[in-house]
Amino acid sequence: MFNPPPNAQELEQLRAFAVCMRAHDIDMSDPETSGADIGKIEIHGRLANATRAEADNDPVYKAAMEACRDKLPASANGGTK
Repeated sequence: MFNPPPNAQELEQLRAFAVCMRAHDIDMSDPETSGADIGKIEIHGRLANATRAEADNDPVYKAAMEACRDKLPASANGGTK
């Protein structure tokens, strides 16, 4: 996902993004903070098994991304799944 792995500031930005997404009705985990999956965020709930295209076309997800995108670090390239 990240190359190189996110630094502490980027992890905090990812956490803020996940908090924002949850505030906008998207069930999302906080980022992994250690191990091989550092920085990984997972979507749970009704979009858990959605493809990227399905999520991107979901009106609730689209609205949440619009509201929260500015919280992502530049290294995330706007992607969460």
